[in-house]
Amino acid sequence: SGALWLWLGHTIEALVLSRDTTSLAAALFAVVLLLAAQDVAVDIWALELLPARSRPYAPVCQTVGMGAGNLIAHPLLLLLSSS
Repeated sequence: SGALWLWLGHTIEALVLSRDTTSLAAALFAVVLLLAAQDVAVDIWALELLPARSRPYAPVCQTVGMGAGNLIAHPLLLLLSSS
């Protein structure tokens, strides 16, 4: 999915400006498909890592991890993009 993001980062402006809705829709569909597959993979991974008695806490761990990732990634992205 990283290669798709890199490709999309370089071509998204050209796709939007050319009004090529088919290619744009296909690229965004691929992004959503990969994100859904990643979500399923993380859920399965959590079930494999956690012992049976701790499995009800898996969604809590994922939510806290997502929040922590947002707290770290968004300011970092702003810092890197402001020049």
